[in-house]
Amino acid sequence: MKSAFEIMKIGAFLMAVCALASFGLALTNRATAPLISEQKRIAREMAMKEVLPGAVEFEDIELSDGRLAFNGKNSSGETIGMATIVSPKGYGGVIETMVGMDVDFKVTGIKILNMQETPGLGAKAGDPAFSGQFKGKTGEQLYLSDKDVKKGEIDAITASTITSKAVTDGVREAVEAMKNAE
Repeated sequence: MKSAFEIMKIGAFLMAVCALASFGLALTNRATAPLISEQKRIAREMAMKEVLPGAVEFEDIELSDGRLAFNGKNSSGETIGMATIVSPKGYGGVIETMVGMDVDFKVTGIKILNMQETPGLGAKAGDPAFSGQFKGKTGEQLYLSDKDVKKGEIDAITASTITSKAVTDGVREAVEAMKNAE
């Protein structure tokens, strides 16, 4: 049977180890936070250039719903479209999606930035076979062709209706939000 002093000694040692580990984690977080932030900025900019081809610079604008959007300009400084991020709820969680559209509010591309959908099923939302369907579509066309009451032009991923609907609804939401920003 251990004495009360031995138990307190073990407790103090464990507390010191926890404090040291917490301090180490805090230092690591402080050192890596700017690097992580910069990598996220670079990834966001690359996604904007991917969904809005021809844009070389982006200007931040705030939409009426408080969302941040990016006004894309070509090398001549002319606005060629806008991009924004939507985060619809899919089957496995939020599906963070970058949406680009031209000045006529036709989708120029989408890119899935982050998702936790089922591998082999909902995760196919990022595949060009699904995401490529959105290019050139207007808000009125952004409904699933066989699952929505209002028939659209987007074919759902087999066995992933929830994910397909979430992405489609998110892209349509982005188009409507940017139309209302004008």
